[in-house]
Amino acid sequence: MSDSCLKSSPRTPLLSLAEATTATFVCEYEGADTPTGVTWTVDNSGTLPNGWTLTAGSYVESKWSSNIAVDPVDETSGGAVKCSFAFDFGDALESSSNFVVHLLEALEAEYISSAASYDITCKYSGTDEPASVTWTVAGSVVSNTDNDIAIVEGTLDSNVRVDVLTISSRIYSDASKAITCKYSFTNPTDTLESTTSLVFKGIQQELNEFYYSTSADVTMDCSLGVGSDGTAPSETVWYKNSEVITSEDS
Repeated sequence: MSDSCLKSSPRTPLLSLAEATTATFVCEYEGADTPTGVTWTVDNSGTLPNGWTLTAGSYVESKWSSNIAVDPVDETSGGAVKCSFAFDFGDALESSSNFVVHLLEALEAEYISSAASYDITCKYSGTDEPASVTWTVAGSVVSNTDNDIAIVEGTLDSNVRVDVLTISSRIYSDASKAITCKYSFTNPTDTLESTTSLVFKGIQQELNEFYYSTSADVTMDCSLGVGSDGTAPSETVWYKNSEVITSEDS
């Protein structure tokens, strides 16, 4: 008899919590003796956990194959996955692998103004504590020693870790910038990252108080500052005494 093996990779990095992602494992035996059956276990449980499904096996030229899948993958899916081929004579052939799940919730794009600081939250789910988290702004690594930056590092709690970057909007007055959150792992080696675009939008000049006579026309200008990667507003609305002004008003 030849030994069996798990052919698919046991690791599934870079999965979004928003996606219904499937992980499939394949166990194959090749040899002259016909197996009497194949058994799969997850974390040595006698029954498959919710979401795990065993599919029909196949046989081609002395090769027996069996598949198992989990759908969807979430932070609770990881564990020891083992397959075992049994025979009428001799010991069973077994192969196992540790299924490691690293999930990162995608950062969302935000529009920021000139009057506040903003929190960007990075959320990781999985069984392994990340070795480090790295934040970059416009391609440059930032830390708590930088002006306008504050970083609060989380710890893994109930398979979830949340890290927060607080950034002042003052650095966006000239252009929009990309922010990236990156988690690194050591065993097994892995990295996950997510990037968002923060687009600066703010009124460049406050409206001034006007004093005018009834015989004079008055023109007011309103300018909107948008970063280089920003988009123009879909519409501009003027108000007078909290009432919308239209072109039909006199």
